[in-house]
Amino acid sequence: MGRPAPGRGRQPRRCRLSAFVPSENSAAELPPELAADLTRQTQTALGLAVTGWQALAGGTNNRIFRLQTAQGTPLIAKLYHRDQWSRQKREFGTLFALRGRGLAGVPAALFHGEGLGYAVYSFAPGTVPRPAQLTPDQMRRLGAFAAALHRIEPEGEIAALPPAISATFSTGQQMRRIEERLDAFERVAGVPNAPATVRHLAAELGLRERLGRLVEKVTAGIDPADRERELPAAARRLSSGDFGAHNLLVDDQGAITVNDWEWSGWDDPAQLAMGFVAHAGSEGLSAEAAAAFLDAYAARADLSAAEMARFERAAALIAIEWAATIAGAVAPEALAARRFAVSGFDEDAFVAGIGELVRRRLARASSGMDYRFPRGA
Repeated sequence: MGRPAPGRGRQPRRCRLSAFVPSENSAAELPPELAADLTRQTQTALGLAVTGWQALAGGTNNRIFRLQTAQGTPLIAKLYHRDQWSRQKREFGTLFALRGRGLAGVPAALFHGEGLGYAVYSFAPGTVPRPAQLTPDQMRRLGAFAAALHRIEPEGEIAALPPAISATFSTGQQMRRIEERLDAFERVAGVPNAPATVRHLAAELGLRERLGRLVEKVTAGIDPADRERELPAAARRLSSGDFGAHNLLVDDQGAITVNDWEWSGWDDPAQLAMGFVAHAGSEGLSAEAAAAFLDAYAARADLSAAEMARFERAAALIAIEWAATIAGAVAPEALAARRFAVSGFDEDAFVAGIGELVRRRLARASSGMDYRFPRGA
């Protein structure tokens, strides 16, 4: 995923580099000026002749196209929505830097048309897996990928990459993020036009009290100065900003590509490593697969016992935050969008489903077992 930085509102779900599902939206065509520039640059930069393109479904903020070439090499072109997040610059810059470091398992950033707001990447075959489909062996390999990513230190030219949009560098920042999520949910439930089902859900869940108790439990014994002490710059590592099973592609041989680096940058390494197993996009990941991922990461990253304890505390706070974030899906504007997009949308059933997801999250966050390194790791 992913979470917004303190003081920044969460934007709608971001698209993947490629869901590889053809779009039926005939309006999703390449603008003529962009098509001409893209064709010219593909020939100049790659020596490939574009013969056509196909719009792909899956994006909510950007438009994605599969390019066909006369040489048979498929490519992905991504036309970015322009906003304050600088999606194109951030994603292309990070993936280009990672390509230069030889990191496997990510799309290769090939070239971009900055003035026209697009970038071209290598095509990665595969499909988005259901979390329950991911095997322990695949998760061990993904854990090794995360550790390899975190062996890249913030030095030299790569240090110029920005902090991740969702970065948090202290326990205090994580706690304030949870508070922001709670505030947002309470505003949603308190607006005059909030459906009765939403108001009832808010009253039943009692999130502020329940999450408050969980936060107190997780942070008990931490000195206030330590709680606010930020992770040193030298200890920060790169993150995709939205690392979950929903942003993976798995090919026929089981190889994994990690997509969606629009919110990428430097972050606390715990946010990526522990964020994967806590992410709503990884809901359904088996306990065995989660343990395999964490075990492989801890071993490859050579985490000390103290670092593992810190990572687990960060994971517990991420899990608590997700409970409040999921509850926010019943915002009036979100319900209105679903009424518009879904024929026969059953609002009561949707709100009830959100309530069930939140309860499940609360149970997981209360046990904490899903967010711990295996014994002996």
